[in-house]
Amino acid sequence: MVCLTGSGCLLILLHMTAPATIIVVHPRERRAKCTVHPLRKRPGFVFYKHPRFPTELTGYVRLGLGGPVLGPADVDCGLLVLDGTWRWVEPMERLATNLPVRSLPLLTTAYPRSSKVSDNPDGGLATVEAIYAACRLLGRDTTGLLDHYRWGQQFVEQNQNWWPVNERGSADHQCSNCKNRFVCEIEQGRDRCWCMDLPPVLPAEPGASCVCPDCLSRQVHETLSIW
Repeated sequence: MVCLTGSGCLLILLHMTAPATIIVVHPRERRAKCTVHPLRKRPGFVFYKHPRFPTELTGYVRLGLGGPVLGPADVDCGLLVLDGTWRWVEPMERLATNLPVRSLPLLTTAYPRSSKVSDNPDGGLATVEAIYAACRLLGRDTTGLLDHYRWGQQFVEQNQNWWPVNERGSADHQCSNCKNRFVCEIEQGRDRCWCMDLPPVLPAEPGASCVCPDCLSRQVHETLSIW
């Protein structure tokens, strides 16, 4: 789907230029408790089973503890995610010691656990929650990312204050659907807008109001699923 801003800038949605997210899963991680398993069929994700490990990680950062909070400087970086309980992940980290570590802000998990006592020092975020948060903070497409989880919407809502108003800059447009604010980078004086990296799906209607990345992504995703 394509929309036109008041300045005539073409807005086309679905961010498809980000490097693949690499997930290394510990072999002892049970499928029933592996929150990233539904992502295996999703484009943009590559899986390895430990001790297999990607050999080329130039331009990647690892989600973990003790590093700077993921931010705008990491927008073009690939993400390496280690999936397993804390006692299993710690040895896995030794294979990625040369990779910069990036942490997440203090998010609250919505993942249901039989015990509220967790041996995970990050506070117990499910791996898929961490991936969603990282993608959201980097302005990447999160459409359908949590659709397989009944607690997914709860996670999004209870951490609402952490999500950026817009992934690319200050807000200067209001979405005609959800009323959230988003930005046109051309109107900010840049050579390119985030929408220019994305494929056209439907023709724009003259005078049509723009919608935000989340709403337009959802509409494009639905359109593509029909084709």
